[in-house]
Amino acid sequence: MVFDGNESLRVAQFLGGKINGPCTPESVQRAAISRAYFAAFVHALYYEVDRGRFQRSPLDERGKDHGLLRKHFRDKRKHEIASELKELHKWRKICDYDYYTDPSMLLSIALDASLKNAKSIIDSLK
Repeated sequence: MVFDGNESLRVAQFLGGKINGPCTPESVQRAAISRAYFAAFVHALYYEVDRGRFQRSPLDERGKDHGLLRKHFRDKRKHEIASELKELHKWRKICDYDYYTDPSMLLSIALDASLKNAKSIIDSLK
């Protein structure tokens, strides 16, 4: 799919309860993968911040926190969490930025893996 801003807006409106659809399955899958990463990343981030084990970057440098948090978990020998975050981040970037990728790139498999990884991260950080 070539990026369609209107379709992405429809997904955002649907998720925000502003419309009742329809959205293409591809757009919904891409959005779900992105949200799975966000859920896992933010959960892991604040889990460590709230325990005083990770300090956020200044507001204008917050993009660095994605890699820094993975490094933090590797340094703490929590390699599985770091690896799952890395894979989720990779899929999120593909889904958010790579609209030239063939839609048959197994989005449903990526979605299942993303949901599984996100749940694993959240469950391990309780």
